[in-house]
Amino acid sequence: MQSEIAAKVAQKLSGGPAATAVTAATTDTATTKNLAAFDAYLRERALQTSSSPTPLEPVLLFEEAVRLDSSYPLAWARLAEALVQMRQRGFDLSEQTSAKARNAASTARRLNPNLPEALLAMALVRLSVERDFDGSQRELDETERLRPNDPEVPTTRALLQRARGNWGEGLMALTARAVALDPLNGAVFLDLGRMLAEIGHHAEAEQLSICCAELVPDSRMQYYRAGNHLAWTGEVRPALKILATIPASLSEDRLANLARGQMLAMKGEIATAISAYEKVMADVASLQASAAGPRSLGVNATYRNGQLEARRGNRARATELYSEALVAALQFSKDYPELFVEDMELAVIRALRGERSEALANTDEAMQKAARTRHPVDIARVRELRAEVLAILGETDAAVAELRALHEKGWAFGYRLRLELEWEPLRGDAKFQSLMKDAEARADAQPRPKK
Repeated sequence: MQSEIAAKVAQKLSGGPAATAVTAATTDTATTKNLAAFDAYLRERALQTSSSPTPLEPVLLFEEAVRLDSSYPLAWARLAEALVQMRQRGFDLSEQTSAKARNAASTARRLNPNLPEALLAMALVRLSVERDFDGSQRELDETERLRPNDPEVPTTRALLQRARGNWGEGLMALTARAVALDPLNGAVFLDLGRMLAEIGHHAEAEQLSICCAELVPDSRMQYYRAGNHLAWTGEVRPALKILATIPASLSEDRLANLARGQMLAMKGEIATAISAYEKVMADVASLQASAAGPRSLGVNATYRNGQLEARRGNRARATELYSEALVAALQFSKDYPELFVEDMELAVIRALRGERSEALANTDEAMQKAARTRHPVDIARVRELRAEVLAILGETDAAVAELRALHEKGWAFGYRLRLELEWEPLRGDAKFQSLMKDAEARADAQPRPKK
């Protein structure tokens, strides 16, 4: 049934005849005689293709496999892939993890130079760690030569096209092929659905999320689906209902609560929004210090809470929260000096604290770091946050110009500009109102979801 749905999704994405779902033949020819190592490998692959809610768990299982058999090339290749996925999900962005991914991919290549999984692992490392897009392309070409119907190749090619800023029909065709070739891989649906939502293919992202909801046992797809629905339709209540479908065991997840806080604030339910953000803060505080992505979410929830406290007139509490967020963001920047994410968080926090020159300096630094990644999505995210900083500082024309430039490049705002609280200072501006209409018209051009 899932394969049938995936084939229909692929047809919807490609616009052509219904694709026949293809199940890839097993590639475990470069195996091991160590049964314990093979068991660890199989358990990890089950987690990897279902998109484990704990990104560290697959890494630990593959590390166990290579510890039990250090000459197991397939396990080394999958370890590299798991480490890259941990970076892509923002859980651990350290140079140590990057070095581990490089070493695992290199080891797999050394042990079996013609193993397609080893080539694919190196393609992922070159794409996500080294930002060597041409090198990643060469590795993918060689992988496809050795195994023409490898389902992971079109998925990785789609990620590469996204990184190159090629967001047109070629990307959609790769997405359709990836879905048809690997209809039971929840991680594929998750990555591609999020990617399509970012660039405004809302209807297709929704189709992928429907399949993914049956395959991925965590809250991220529903988080992305709710955000996609909000940008697509401007309807807050249905987006909150999507979040409510997250299983009870995962309902307190930090991503879900972050989204709830944002959406409840849009509805004017400030007290319940603050409560949702406080849950994120408490969740992050209980994690180990190395969890980079969650720490960033904690910073975000803290200063957003400050904004809500200021909104209801509690300036003293707002100031306290801004200070708390500033300390956490500064520590994050110290721990991860090459990452641009927290420079932008710092810029927003300092703008909220009235520290104009410091906020602009952090913005410039983040932009320089994002530019070094050569990744248009990274750059787009920094530019959107730069617009928020400019809006806080009262530089309306500059903020609107930044957002307009992003819209023209294909970045999807949809109804977010009308609903998100951070754009409230701009809504009286005629140019911003024109941009809102254009962004919403692009979202309206997508066929609406069924009620």
